[in-house]
Amino acid sequence: MAEYARHVRVSADFLTTVFHLEEQDGLILIPYRDGNNNVVSIQVRRQLERNKTGRDTRFFWKQGGTCLYGAWMLSEWGQAGVKRVWLCEGASDVHVCWFKDVKAVGAPGADTFKAEWASMLLAFPEIAIIQEPGKGGETFVKKITEQRVTFEHLTEDLKNDYKVNARRSLRSVELSIRHLAEFFAGYRAVHITTDRLRAYIAERQEQKAANASINRELSALKRAFSLAQQAGKLFHRPYIPSLEENNARQGFLEHGDFLRLREELPDYLKDPVSFLYLSGWRKGEMQSLEWRDVGTDVIRLRRENSKNKNPRLLPLRGELAEIIERARQARKPDCVFVFHDNGQKIGDFRKAWRNACVAAGLGRFEKTEDGKVYYLGLIVHDLRRSAIRNMVKAGIREKVAMSLSGHRTRSVFDRYHIVSEKIR
Repeated sequence: MAEYARHVRVSADFLTTVFHLEEQDGLILIPYRDGNNNVVSIQVRRQLERNKTGRDTRFFWKQGGTCLYGAWMLSEWGQAGVKRVWLCEGASDVHVCWFKDVKAVGAPGADTFKAEWASMLLAFPEIAIIQEPGKGGETFVKKITEQRVTFEHLTEDLKNDYKVNARRSLRSVELSIRHLAEFFAGYRAVHITTDRLRAYIAERQEQKAANASINRELSALKRAFSLAQQAGKLFHRPYIPSLEENNARQGFLEHGDFLRLREELPDYLKDPVSFLYLSGWRKGEMQSLEWRDVGTDVIRLRRENSKNKNPRLLPLRGELAEIIERARQARKPDCVFVFHDNGQKIGDFRKAWRNACVAAGLGRFEKTEDGKVYYLGLIVHDLRRSAIRNMVKAGIREKVAMSLSGHRTRSVFDRYHIVSEKIR
């Protein structure tokens, strides 16, 4: 014992009274006690230095599992308001730290470091790490850093990434985050494991969410993990499964159904929805349309308002021209948008849309056992599919229809099943 005390520069009395070290047959017995001060394992030190081969034969374990060395003091330190706890590797560093009145705990080894140990340390405002040279010290830093990252940190960074890069799908990713938060709120990132993700998928399927919707949510989470890795906050991410999708879109609207739907819409949406039904434009493209984009006989969709960043033209003929003329007559001097709601840009109109669809017999509301209400039926994007089908049916060449709607590739055009078998 005296030899070991000299080696670590700590008094032998201190080691035996504070840490309860014992000497037995020339070996030093170092008890590891848990948070309840129960001995869970005993590390036996048989030599002071590593042998010359580089293999570490200084220690072996006599009984039980492992825990943080010094863990029995964490609760007392927390109650005393200790602000900083040091983490080091092994018991000898802890002996030195305590002798110098430094609050420290030790892990048996970096490779054996457990996530729950980091959780114990996170109760303190500051965690300082005595980083050993090599991979061991790096492992400590990584595991502590990862434990600090929560689901909320992941999703906040994801939203910031969308804002910084001016991604127009920000609202869509925010919707995905809301669904994810119902399950993962309060989770630490390291606890979002593949089995928990499968449980999330099962819950969303019970809520009758489509596979495509679930995949978008999982894709948002995968992006959040990637951003955390890029920032050095996480060093591993779970395998995130994906579901098979039926990419063939089936929703179409017959003209009689459209007229019935239009009748049920609030007045401010009648012409905007009619524009979508006739033009094949996306909802966001309609909402962003300004008077500077409207010519005498053509509308120009600017690059920044196009989903695929390609500008395009829409000739004004027939009903489209009549819709724009009515919009001109209802124009507000201080509003730049062609379609508006009493001078304000048209925002999210899902509630009005769903109510109109239900009233027109094109959708329904269903209530689940837990009291949540879900809408099943026609969606706004079905207007786009219907518009392209109607163009082709009217004799417009598919290539021209694609240019009007903004489909860049034939594969996407076909995947939408825009052209029905009868038309073919």
